[in-house]
Amino acid sequence: MNKIFIAIIFSVIPLLLSAEECRLTSQQIQDNLKLDWKEFDQTQNMGHRLLAAKGCYLEAALLTDSYNLQNRDLIDPSKLRILYFHAGQMYAYAELNEVAVSRMMNSLNPKEDMNPELNWNDYVQASVAFLRNDRESLEIFQKKLAAGKASEGNDLNLSVVNNFLKCLGKPYSWPYGRSGDCK
Repeated sequence: MNKIFIAIIFSVIPLLLSAEECRLTSQQIQDNLKLDWKEFDQTQNMGHRLLAAKGCYLEAALLTDSYNLQNRDLIDPSKLRILYFHAGQMYAYAELNEVAVSRMMNSLNPKEDMNPELNWNDYVQASVAFLRNDRESLEIFQKKLAAGKASEGNDLNLSVVNNFLKCLGKPYSWPYGRSGDCK
């Protein structure tokens, strides 16, 4: 079944990559799917980040979904969760919020400690609450993040979640691209 889904993705991606700056050849898609996780997900101007930098968010999301399907047995589960979250972000930037929520929920860490160094699940849940325009849940997860351990990751994520609260009801790109200035 996975091979069928991958075949469908490969047949759909070239159709979706219609804008010149978003167009990838079949060979470029194959080359991207062969990248290691760090190159594909964490390196600027490679993998999905190359497409995202051009504003090709749906294409970046679809490429990330394809990468996940092809490589999921080869990638550490913690890194796979990050990929799911980044796919969710790309769908959110493309304003496909329900698909974004689905991918983000796949990024939750079922083994997260009660007092983690990085409050990953709270950040993910806050992101989902923003996409669902759910102020009550967003405030709950903002408070959990604020009460978490002080760390660079938690501080950065708390800053984003604070922007989510300011920008609730706006597109996902606003809390990031407008520095939370949503008035």
